Amino acid sequence: MTQIAENRPNRSALSAWSSRMAKRALLSLCLIVLGANSACGGAPLPKFLMRPTPTPRCVEPTLTLGSAKYRIESLARAADGSFVVPPDKPNLAYWIEGTSARYVFALSPTPNNLTLKDTVKNGDPATIVWADCGSDEYVVSGLEVGPQNYPALLDQSSPGIAVFVQAAPPSQLVFKGARPTPQAPQAPSPTQAPDEIRAEVVFGDTITSPDKKTLKMSVTITNTGAYAFSIAPGDISLTPANAAPLAPLSVEPTLPQEIKPGMGASFQITFPRPAGNTAVFKLLDLSADIYF
Repeated sequence: MTQIAENRPNRSALSAWSSRMAKRALLSLCLIVLGANSACGGAPLPKFLMRPTPTPRCVEPTLTLGSAKYRIESLARAADGSFVVPPDKPNLAYWIEGTSARYVFALSPTPNNLTLKDTVKNGDPATIVWADCGSDEYVVSGLEVGPQNYPALLDQSSPGIAVFVQAAPPSQLVFKGARPTPQAPQAPSPTQAPDEIRAEVVFGDTITSPDKKTLKMSVTITNTGAYAFSIAPGDISLTPANAAPLAPLSVEPTLPQEIKPGMGASFQITFPRPAGNTAVFKLLDLSADIYF
């Protein structure tokens, strides 16, 4: 009788086939579960198998002050609240950690930053663009030169922005900024009478003194008309609700001041602090509600 050989793999061939199939299954698992290195012998996947990491549209936060632009980095404070600014980073603006109601940035005392006092003017933009593409827009409302009061610089009781150039006195600079004040649209007028005042007012910081007795305001006024006008001591007042107008205790620079067409001037005005939290500020024929 002739024996017919069975057409089936022997044990060794079956073992080799099973091993190959197991390796294929493991490779499929490695391709599906990206990054699961433990199942793939511990070796990282080839780069061409890795999915690209999504990149956000804005990855570099920046600060613009006037025409100068800086890349933002954060700067930690010591336990006592102090901070040290690197002296030689002309293109960086250091955000002082913990300042958010009023953003505080510090710049190195490099030549390009020390000359900002000659190039940045009131009304210039001070804009922050964050890493998530969000932005905060301010306008420069004042400049302080001289030794700085660090607790006042880092104070978070009022909103706004402060950009500090840390240098040896009297070269220390602090640019202060506030949100742009929306202006009510004016009806077009073909002509302007010589005694008509056309101006734009931007409010900066409004600060109550530690003893709660005085209120200090920063105000910038720009002449948008065709004629010059003057501001005299009696042209400024602060009127609380149901009370008589309050005259300023002091105005810096001193009045009277003439403002020519296209020009602007900034004032630091100190009033007796009225009761309550709101009053009407009046400058010439312009008035606005102030909250403090």
